[in-house]
Amino acid sequence: MPTWGLSSTGFYRPRFAEIRTEMAARWRARFGANRNVASDTVDGHFIDILSEAMALTFEGAEAAYTVAFLDTASGVALDQWAAGQGFVRRAATRSTVTLVLAGTSGTVIPAGSRLRLVDSGELWELVAQATIGGGGTVSAAVQAVNAGAVTALASSTWAIVNPITGWTGATNALDAVVGDAEESDADFRSRIRLGMGLGGVGAAVLRVPGVETVTIFQNDTDVPDVTYGETHWVEAMVVGGDDVAIANAIWQSKGQGIGTVGNDSAIETVTGDGNVVYFTRPVDVPLYVEIDITAGEGFTDSVAQETAIRDEVVAWANANHAAGDDVAPAMLLSRIPVVASGRYSAVIRVDDVTPAVTTGIFTITDRQVARFDTSRCTVVIS
Repeated sequence: MPTWGLSSTGFYRPRFAEIRTEMAARWRARFGANRNVASDTVDGHFIDILSEAMALTFEGAEAAYTVAFLDTASGVALDQWAAGQGFVRRAATRSTVTLVLAGTSGTVIPAGSRLRLVDSGELWELVAQATIGGGGTVSAAVQAVNAGAVTALASSTWAIVNPITGWTGATNALDAVVGDAEESDADFRSRIRLGMGLGGVGAAVLRVPGVETVTIFQNDTDVPDVTYGETHWVEAMVVGGDDVAIANAIWQSKGQGIGTVGNDSAIETVTGDGNVVYFTRPVDVPLYVEIDITAGEGFTDSVAQETAIRDEVVAWANANHAAGDDVAPAMLLSRIPVVASGRYSAVIRVDDVTPAVTTGIFTITDRQVARFDTSRCTVVIS
């Protein structure tokens, strides 16, 4: 029988049945081998109560033991473990989109004014006060009232919830930047492992709240490189996070005498000396996607089908292309069966110009990221 509780092999939690068997044996050893310890006897009731209490105690002890390890800590316990390593769970974020508000010139629309997305019923609100200009419109940022993956596709229909005299409508040319739910335990663990594996600058930047991904480039030699023509530099390519917080993380973690390079910068506030720290934000590459489908047996030819395929392709593409990832058109086509059934053939073109002409792999450089939008994706079924 394994040792109950903590031993050199770890922690073993006995279950109720195992505990009861052991307690019944001890009961008989103490009070007589012929004692009736069945659950419907007085002795059995006492043994059941004792065994249940012990089982619950071992459950609590096991929980206290497992919170000490990344693989087994969960919830608040995982948050506390991670805090000791400098990591913070990502909070839920809200979706955002830019609307063009229409109405009478000079109309002031206060921050917090709400609209409803007609298709989904989700509420959105203005981030800041907006005043309609002389042309009868003004661009304004709005965010979803509810956090998480709230979508708003290009050219959605909006209804004004808080009527204001002089405000007549709203339109959006592009899809919303979709928010995220609170980081799950599994995703949090993966990010912690990645950060601890990166080490140095990468690990420090990945600990910055809001940072989603970090890629490190460096030249630690005495030979100038072809990218920057410099020696001994480090470049952190970062998605998400506050600029100053990123600069501070780089400054505190880079080696002495190592320069920083990149297409963005901020002044670190650690020393108070006004040192400029450079880093890189990946350059967005807006892509156009054109899909021509020839419908066969059982394949529906309808506008609704075209819309469903378009939305699925764009959603998957944005979720599965990180900085530096090339675009493989065949992978986009693989999303068609997710929302459509039947026989068909398809041709796809992906390009950064319209009309799109590229049918093969579309190359994204290391410091770029492919961006997709339903306003730039067309699906034609014939």
